[in-house]
Amino acid sequence: MSGQPKRRNRVDSPCIRHCCLDLQDVCLGCFRTLAEILAWHQATDSERQTILEHCRQRQVERDQAAAGFRVMRTRRK
Repeated sequence: MSGQPKRRNRVDSPCIRHCCLDLQDVCLGCFRTLAEILAWHQATDSERQTILEHCRQRQVERDQAAAGFRVMRTRRK
């Protein structure tokens, strides 16, 4: 041990403990892929920021798809 305190990661995990993977291996809770989840602990802050940006984009795409599905179901009634 070097005696120096362990550096706290500045980029926190987006995990919200709602872990469930869809058919594309994307978590329905945090929107990370399985590969991103596994790589998180070794990722640099820059890589983590990139992962978070991908998560935000996946969430927007999923929300838009869900909104479109709701509109289609409403029109069918």
